Amino acid sequence: MVSRDRAVSDVVETLLAEGRTSVAVAGPGGVFCGWFDLPAFLRRRSSRRDWDPGDPVGEHLLPAGAAVSDLPALTGAGLWRELLHALLAGTNKPMVALIGDTEEVLFANEALRQAFPEPFAAPRVEVQDLLPGRPVGGREDTSPISFWFVQNLERCFMVLKLRPALDGAGALVLFELTGQLDRGHRAALDEVDLLKRVLDIGVEGLQVVDTRGIITLVNESYLKIHNVTRAQAEGHPVTEVIENTRMHIVAQTGVAELDEIQKIHGHDYVVSRIPIFKDGRCLGAVGKIVFQDFQEIHRLALKTRRLQAELEALRKSKGPAHSDTRFTFDDIVAHSESSLLAKERAMMGAPTNATMLLLGESGVGKEVFAQAIHNLSPRYSGPFVRVNCSAITETLFESELFGYADGAFTGAKKGGRSGKFELANGGTIFLDEIGDMPLSTQSKLLRVLQEREIDKVGGEGTLPVDIRVVAATNQDLWAMVEQKKFRRDLFFRLNVIPVVIPPLRERKGDVKALAKLFWADLQKTQGIHNKSLTDGAKRLLEEYSWPGNIRELRNILERAFTIVRENLISEDQVRMILLSVGSSGGQFRDNEECPLDEVVEKAERRAIGFALARTNNNKAQAAKLLGISRPLLYRKMGQYQIS
Repeated sequence: MVSRDRAVSDVVETLLAEGRTSVAVAGPGGVFCGWFDLPAFLRRRSSRRDWDPGDPVGEHLLPAGAAVSDLPALTGAGLWRELLHALLAGTNKPMVALIGDTEEVLFANEALRQAFPEPFAAPRVEVQDLLPGRPVGGREDTSPISFWFVQNLERCFMVLKLRPALDGAGALVLFELTGQLDRGHRAALDEVDLLKRVLDIGVEGLQVVDTRGIITLVNESYLKIHNVTRAQAEGHPVTEVIENTRMHIVAQTGVAELDEIQKIHGHDYVVSRIPIFKDGRCLGAVGKIVFQDFQEIHRLALKTRRLQAELEALRKSKGPAHSDTRFTFDDIVAHSESSLLAKERAMMGAPTNATMLLLGESGVGKEVFAQAIHNLSPRYSGPFVRVNCSAITETLFESELFGYADGAFTGAKKGGRSGKFELANGGTIFLDEIGDMPLSTQSKLLRVLQEREIDKVGGEGTLPVDIRVVAATNQDLWAMVEQKKFRRDLFFRLNVIPVVIPPLRERKGDVKALAKLFWADLQKTQGIHNKSLTDGAKRLLEEYSWPGNIRELRNILERAFTIVRENLISEDQVRMILLSVGSSGGQFRDNEECPLDEVVEKAERRAIGFALARTNNNKAQAAKLLGISRPLLYRKMGQYQIS
């Protein structure tokens, strides 16, 4: 029995410690005056706000004449009471709160109130007000024991949360562990907090992304500039949060971009994007705003746009710029180790202005690489000019590359003509088949690379050009240097960043992905979506040596898609098409001597393979299609070993 003048908070804590739910209350002279019942008190507490922990317990008794036995039975409260009794009966009493279904604090002992004085100054207190930190296991953690680090108070608690069981009331028990943290741990936390404050004050618009382009950290000024919350930024792809960003590209390539102008919400900013390296490996990138004086930036931006408009008008007046580049590094299929290495090397060199040399057999996709390099470079908005050196006659090389002045030669266009280098000013010039360039032109190209200026045919003076050179060849340039067919000094000027693109036979892991890509494109362009290859046909494509590389693969798939009438194209049909191609890639080589019987054999082999593929390997129909007898077809198939 307790006195009716005793504080209600003391009575509740005593009941919890003793594992009981009710107690008799005595008035003056020790006369029984009623019952105090904890569940009934909590039920009233959840609907009332007019009480104080120091209230006399006599003000919260059961109605006169009511007995504890008349109250509803407790539901599942035995374990709940036993646990609190075990916790509070010891010498080191924890902080305790009783909570409702909505996590409102219905009762808190004095230790908890002293630990969190500010939240308890409010009329209503919830668990989130006491422990705003996130549990290690996440907010959805439903385990009975969770750990929080209350960062704003720099205190650490072990939290035992008991689900409501005592007629809608649960419990929250806190054991403070702050004193058990070692000095080094607390110092580290202090350093982290100090660093965070410095980043908020000293860096404008700070953001950090990983190699996938996912934002991992932002500071307060970033949130204000982009008008987003931390939850809307961190954990999201940077391309979804910032317009015109290149942070993901810097994180992938590891090449810094310093003092670049970027438009954000209609304003121009000077920004820097810097890769983060550890042990030689790029872990991501950090971006920051270097300058945001809007008036000054606006003035400079207007001047820049005016100069760009003048340059664009000048380009249009001199002819088309041919800047129709559609391939990026996302279009380059690279699964095998050798192709991944080539793609990585090209991506590292793309954001720079260094000259790049693409080396590889015909058909490996050198122009695709060149376009991707251009689109990843700071010159992506400038022209991309292609020059096929093998298609220009030696007498026209200089006028094609460097242009000519008015009246330079008989038949010259009035007013002169701009050369490829002049058209590429401000962008990229792609010199394909550079090994076929005449020696006389090589010396002038060397001067362009060294001096960045050109001399027009028949012109006076020089014309400065701002170009980035990407060259490509399927020949061994070093062997040509030793044979005196290619200038040694030009070779070293071109070979700044060499990228060796492997042939398709050395990158078997890419065939399946390339075939899938090309097949989807054929379905889209042809408007036929129900054609497909059998698994055997796909395996055959992977096993083939592909002397014509990616170009031949595309050709074979298009041929199979077009001439085979069935919706499911079999392994035999693809084999027939490959046999019809033979070692020449489906074309005769007119630059070599070829005996008549060899020409006839190639023509017959190709015709038979085509007919068999077209008729689904039906010999009678194939013979009819070829206009020959079936025995003659069998004889020819045996002669050419066509099965």
